[in-house]
Amino acid sequence: MKRGRHWNHPLLKAVGVLAAVMIWAGTESFAGEQARKPVPEAKILKVSGEARADGKTVKAGDTLRAGDRVETDRSDNSFVDIQFENDRVVRLKNGGMVLADLSDRFVLRLDRGKIFAHAGTLAARQSFKIQTPSAVAGVRGTKFMMEAAPDKTYLCVCEGKVWAKKKGLAGMMGGEIVLGAGEDAHIKPKEKLPPPVESPMMVKMTWDEFADMGFAKD
Repeated sequence: MKRGRHWNHPLLKAVGVLAAVMIWAGTESFAGEQARKPVPEAKILKVSGEARADGKTVKAGDTLRAGDRVETDRSDNSFVDIQFENDRVVRLKNGGMVLADLSDRFVLRLDRGKIFAHAGTLAARQSFKIQTPSAVAGVRGTKFMMEAAPDKTYLCVCEGKVWAKKKGLAGMMGGEIVLGAGEDAHIKPKEKLPPPVESPMMVKMTWDEFADMGFAKD
């Protein structure tokens, strides 16, 4: 009982009130900083055919945010070019994807079709990942194409390097592969990770797509 009465001392009460005020002030300051921090956005540069975001038709100049699902018509000629922060540009072709995270931990979730990605130059704290139903790939300053099909994920690298692995437990147990410029790989859920192979024809076709996006080969 004597111990409990010590907390009624005026000095202790004052210290407690001061601590509570400091905690509240710190919380309010953090909340204010978060509120002032700009929300990452993306901008649609070009549309061929029809493209939609969360079911609504979009056009060049429209903006997108994290969480939006973007898709194009199921046609080989349908695509949408999207510009993100840090000079990142992605073409979604005949497919659908979710803009999962547009922060420094950039993530796109591709469930069908192809992505042609110009990742730009990434700082040490930044990452750039694309997930499909069967694989995940990460890059650092590169140009590559990734395709999601029902039975596999296809990767083709034009510039830089891309690491890839299977998703989930299979990815944790199966390690990863690293593809360099000029290489491709077919990743299948029920098969071992294949070694990257040189693929001049597919690389040329991918470079042609990048040239149409405005990124000609040096």
